[in-house]
Amino acid sequence: MRKLLRVAALAAVVIVDSGAVIAADQAVQIDATVNGFCTIGGTVASAALVTLNLGSFGASGIGPANAATANMGRVICNTASNVTLSSAKSALLVGAGAAAVPGLQNYISYNATTVAFPAAQATFAATSATGVAAAGTGTTVAQAGAFNSNSIQITITPVLNLAPLLAGAYQDTLTMTVVPQ
Repeated sequence: MRKLLRVAALAAVVIVDSGAVIAADQAVQIDATVNGFCTIGGTVASAALVTLNLGSFGASGIGPANAATANMGRVICNTASNVTLSSAKSALLVGAGAAAVPGLQNYISYNATTVAFPAAQATFAATSATGVAAAGTGTTVAQAGAFNSNSIQITITPVLNLAPLLAGAYQDTLTMTVVPQ
């Protein structure tokens, strides 16, 4: 048994002394995932409210006032996205929803269109035949790929009203939503 151990020890010394270097490689795969996102005005949270004044209607109360443009700022999407315009009331309504008066109109209809998206523009036709607030959503349009735009805008164009308007301040909230696909 001692002879066998001596032979094994001598063989180990010979292998080490032979100068042979034994190397091995092991690959490490590195992965990462970046979720799709869109930002408006540099934030993924709801951006600050943009106020847009359409101006005054004529002395007769029959418009329309001039079109106006709201600058939404920089919009960035790192993937394809969907863009939608939606309205809280589906028209500009007077005061706290003042009731219609025969022969007078208590709402201002308008058309809204985004400007400068790379693929397609979102639109919304805000109209209320009854002058009663009701939320509404325009057509959703797809943006085919990622984009970085410095100057997205929404143009609001009032629609000619059919009767003189009730006096007062008219208001609606239009929301632009950009969602990764």
